Amino acid sequence: MEVRNSNLSFLKRISNFTEKDLENVKLVKRSLKDEELIEIARKFVEHLKTYRNLRGEEEKVKEVVYEYLKGLIDLKEDQSRRENIASFTSKFGVTPEEIIAEHGKLFELLREKLKPKFDPERLNELCLSLVKVTLMDVSLLMYAIRRKGFETLRIYLDNLPDIVAVLDANFNITFINKTAEEKLKLKKREVIGEPFYKLFPERYKGVYRLLCEQCKKTQSGTIPEVIYLGNPKLAIIKPFEVSYQILKFDGETFYIIDLRDVSEEIRKERERQRISRLYSLFTHLMKIVLEEAKKEEVLKKVVDFLVDQEDFTYAEISLNGRTIVRKGKLGTYSVSFKLKTKDEYYLTLSKEEEFYPAEIQVIINFLEELSGAIDALSAHEKLEKVEFFDKLTRLPTRVFFVRALSDRIEVATKERKKVVVIALDIDSFTAINTLYGTEAGDKVLVEVADRLRDSIRIDDVLARIGADTFGVILTCGDVPLAVNSFLARLSKLFSKPVVVNGKEIQVTFSIGISVFPDDGEEAEKLLGHAIYAMFEAKKFGGNRTVYYSSKEFPKIEDIITKRNELLKAIDEDEFILYYQPKIDLKQKKVVGCEALLRWKKGDELVPPYEFIPILEETGLINEVGIIVLEKACRQLNEWHKKGIEVEVAVNISPVQFRSGKFLQNFFRYLENCAELLYYMGVEVTETALVENVSVASLFLKSLSELGVRVYIDDFGTGYSSILHLKQLPVLALKIDVEFVKDMDINRRDYEIVRGVINLAHSLGLKTVAEGVEKEIHEKMLIELGCDYAQGYYYSPPLPPEEFEDFYKKFNGLK
Repeated sequence: MEVRNSNLSFLKRISNFTEKDLENVKLVKRSLKDEELIEIARKFVEHLKTYRNLRGEEEKVKEVVYEYLKGLIDLKEDQSRRENIASFTSKFGVTPEEIIAEHGKLFELLREKLKPKFDPERLNELCLSLVKVTLMDVSLLMYAIRRKGFETLRIYLDNLPDIVAVLDANFNITFINKTAEEKLKLKKREVIGEPFYKLFPERYKGVYRLLCEQCKKTQSGTIPEVIYLGNPKLAIIKPFEVSYQILKFDGETFYIIDLRDVSEEIRKERERQRISRLYSLFTHLMKIVLEEAKKEEVLKKVVDFLVDQEDFTYAEISLNGRTIVRKGKLGTYSVSFKLKTKDEYYLTLSKEEEFYPAEIQVIINFLEELSGAIDALSAHEKLEKVEFFDKLTRLPTRVFFVRALSDRIEVATKERKKVVVIALDIDSFTAINTLYGTEAGDKVLVEVADRLRDSIRIDDVLARIGADTFGVILTCGDVPLAVNSFLARLSKLFSKPVVVNGKEIQVTFSIGISVFPDDGEEAEKLLGHAIYAMFEAKKFGGNRTVYYSSKEFPKIEDIITKRNELLKAIDEDEFILYYQPKIDLKQKKVVGCEALLRWKKGDELVPPYEFIPILEETGLINEVGIIVLEKACRQLNEWHKKGIEVEVAVNISPVQFRSGKFLQNFFRYLENCAELLYYMGVEVTETALVENVSVASLFLKSLSELGVRVYIDDFGTGYSSILHLKQLPVLALKIDVEFVKDMDINRRDYEIVRGVINLAHSLGLKTVAEGVEKEIHEKMLIELGCDYAQGYYYSPPLPPEEFEDFYKKFNGLK
């Protein structure tokens, strides 16, 4: 890898530089004083400044040009001055073509200085000789530049972190860098001139031939597979990614071979695969453990399973130095672990490959869970009580999930990968329990768990993290690709309904997703963020996926705490109904009531404004909505048995109205009180109807056909049109309390109330005024022709027993 030299005597011969030319150049030298050479150098630098940035080094450049001119007319074979020029050309990014062109200006300045001193004919002779000597010097300068470039390349290659070898056209080594000497323990004097294939172990000679063939075909490229080479004499063999570049020097071909050591990457990938494999292995093993009732059987199955799966060559459990059970043959590497049990059990594992640090940590985590199982058996407790696995679905629990997530985060941090946490909540699961019973609900959970197992990869983690909530952990490099692939598998697996006791139940999920490290770096926080994103999905009706965003969801901890309290309230039946009487203004009788949700938390009655927004935000409003319908139907039935023939109206919120699953379950439950549907009422807000008129029309028509009475609640606060009202099978418009409460003192409110009543009557609809608090309100409403009224003037919402008393008293019954 050397640059071919060019000497001055050879150049004189090929340029026909004669003795006459020599005399002419000597004459030029005598004719030009130092001051004139300095002047030429100064003018040349001024010329350079017109198109090149000299970075404030004009004086230094002028000095170099002056020395170059002196050497030029001295005819000395002094390469140092040319190398100075080469250094500057390299420094300022000057190309060889530009250097040649710039010599034209230099020659012009020389001619100008000589012109006054000689006659034209003599000047031409001198200039011809100067042209010859200038061209010879340019040739030598080009050599200096090439040499400078070569030295720069050599220094550059020597300091690269990758191993670099330069090969000649016959693939013999002409250069290796310092990295090659250090990592492969090679000595330059021993390998320079040797064939490159000598660095390849015998079994990889075929790969060497592939490398040679590809180098000959293309100017540059990479070898598609990992290549193993090194220093066979010292048994140093490493894996490399290989790239190459062809280099031409003085007509010779060289191959620059870059060898990037991928030992650490391969080790990390093997470690990742190993860790993923162990997670899958231990998850399955804990399932086996949980199915056993005898400690001896548990210990035996643990040892058998670890060896039978070929993850370890040997496994042994001992107690107080005595072997209890063992299997397999000892390998090259062995590690013993003390179990955290009351008795001093030890587990010894052995295999042919070295144990990774992260692998040992995963084993330790597993053994903590195994220790709990063994101690539970020792105390004659049922394994189902062990907190790490769920008895019903046979899946890990939230505790296991969080620990596994912590481990995955640690591994992903080292590998610079992402961890995706997915929370999946079954839409309207409370409704499923209500409609079909808890036994059917359990069967749904088991079937969902089985299908979810089929949706995950071997290195993913699946757990039951809540009553009807499942969690999945994905480790990946490309988050959208991993998530979309998972969701595609999920969609396919749940395209068919779950069949329980002959009933088809279409299962959908509200899905929340958070990503490490973007959304947090702690396991609990990441899971919390995924769950909150899941709440958002439920809030919009479910059957959708929402990614967590810290900007959009700032109060996650408070929301999660309140949701957990509300879930407890559902489980412990703390939600109750109060009933506000509805008065017929013409008959002055109680003819119905509105069922209003209340939360009886211990002895405290929690105001609706404190918990209903959370129900809506977390999507629990759908489950609670079915509870409300169930309780209202039950109460309606009880009252009618007592001769209290009133209509009971329940509310459907905009959030519920967006959920097709909720509406489906709503109709399904109405079948349970089919005999009293004529006394059922449904209040839907104007805002909910306007959001989707086509869905509203279909839903309300279906209700109407069943005999259920439909009311548009909070009328006047939305933007519904008369055209929409004409399309909907509505019994009455409920005038919002905001217009009624001040109608006696605010003319605008009065006119709005009057307008709504007139509009309703023109469409053949009834009206109900909410928020009647004064006698004057009642009188004004009667004058305007309002049909019904409710408000604190008559009665606040009442518990069922008090409502019965009010009904009898107001209607004059004994």
